[in-house]
Amino acid sequence: MNSHWLIVFDFSDSATQRFQLVNGVFDTESSIQSSFPHAFVRRLPAYMFSVLAALKSNRITCSFCADTISTYIARQARIDQFSQLHSSEEAFIDQCVEIVCCEYCLKFNEHGEKRLQLRHDEYMNLLRTCKIQAQYKRNKRHQEEKYLGHVSVAEELRRSFNEFVATVVSAFGYAPVDIN
Repeated sequence: MNSHWLIVFDFSDSATQRFQLVNGVFDTESSIQSSFPHAFVRRLPAYMFSVLAALKSNRITCSFCADTISTYIARQARIDQFSQLHSSEEAFIDQCVEIVCCEYCLKFNEHGEKRLQLRHDEYMNLLRTCKIQAQYKRNKRHQEEKYLGHVSVAEELRRSFNEFVATVVSAFGYAPVDIN
């Protein structure tokens, strides 16, 4: 029997969490339903397992990143968008990095404390350019470190997001959004 990751949604008034990630051995769909009789349960695909394990074990130490990815997974799982969305674990990790960077841009758009004297579209273009530059740096780093083999999800996310934020700070001269 193989271990499976599930996302369990509990929409009852007494729920302390709206969803939780569960890893276990469930041989049939009925065993899943009997384990969680009053919840909506969705099985998650294998390409997500390393990200889910990192989230569940709190190895993703950036709370902004962990919260953003958890929310993304929950949102997509509710509408069953994961079955064939990604071709591999690496593609899903790339998507997680992209989601975190996009969420940072949204936070900037909503809550950016300090502002340069730019129009809104100029801010967004500058952030888009920062994302492209950070992606270029990330791809270059992957090529240069290919000999190292597999890097943990938490480490890849930390390094990629830090590269993006450093690029933003370099372009703006300051960190437009404090994520602490």
